[in-house]
Amino acid sequence: MSTELTGVLFAVGTATAFGLGSTVARLGLVGTPVVTGTVVSMIAGTMLIVGVAAPGYASTLGGIPTSGWALIVFTSIINYPIGRLLVFNAMLRIGVARGNTIVSANPVVAGTIAIIWLGEMLGLQTGAGMIACVGGGVLVAWAARQGPSADESALAEDPRLTETTKGLLAALGAMLSYGTVSALVKKIVTDVAEPIIGASLVFAFGTAMVAMLSLPRLRRELPQITFRRGWQLVLGGSGMSLGVLMFYNAASRAPITAVAPVVALAPIIAILFSQVIARRFELVDKRIWIGAASVVVGVALIGTSL
Repeated sequence: MSTELTGVLFAVGTATAFGLGSTVARLGLVGTPVVTGTVVSMIAGTMLIVGVAAPGYASTLGGIPTSGWALIVFTSIINYPIGRLLVFNAMLRIGVARGNTIVSANPVVAGTIAIIWLGEMLGLQTGAGMIACVGGGVLVAWAARQGPSADESALAEDPRLTETTKGLLAALGAMLSYGTVSALVKKIVTDVAEPIIGASLVFAFGTAMVAMLSLPRLRRELPQITFRRGWQLVLGGSGMSLGVLMFYNAASRAPITAVAPVVALAPIIAILFSQVIARRFELVDKRIWIGAASVVVGVALIGTSL
């Protein structure tokens, strides 16, 4: 089997792990406080990714300069205390299908940052991809406004801001967060550390920060998590971390033009899984499918234009 084909297979695994992991984590969030559920999933994911990367620490950590550590910590803050909490809020309130699809449009943000900050040029293909992503995201947001899919009976309704609106705002915030992180991660893996080491350090610092910030509520809320919900959060977080590991393996073996379109299938796979194992909480209509397909096409266009 060729190296490129192996990379493509890893890309398929990435999309599957992201889709399945987020869907299982969504089940674990039902009746679970969002922050505590996020911490549980992140701890499980950190144990997995750090365990894989640990053998390379001895030869790498000592060579990371102070500026590199600062970049890792800054990226951790945006990626996890902000990004992961927002995406879990979005999945709880508007569902994994809607939330994941909107968040998956984050290459629009990364592309915009690259154009403004890094001086890259906007080509026709990249521009078309951005339009497709935005259009798909808008369609999914419109569908969510027409009929929420979250189990809103379990959520306290705020008369000033509906749960659906909160979910949409959380998804948009996560999209901005992950889009920004994409640019930062590129800097880390280029100038600071090899991909798996950099990813594990960002993950570890992020988990530590979220856990410390949430310590008072963790003591109170952890006993409230049922055994079943806890395992769903652990499996979901581990699945999403496995997706990160597979993505770096895919990128190291195959060109991005082959990897990006396959990884972009993650929102479609998430919708498929949600209809099998989380149908009670996921109402998916034609607009969601069309919006998700539009985002996939957009991400593929942006990815293959690099």
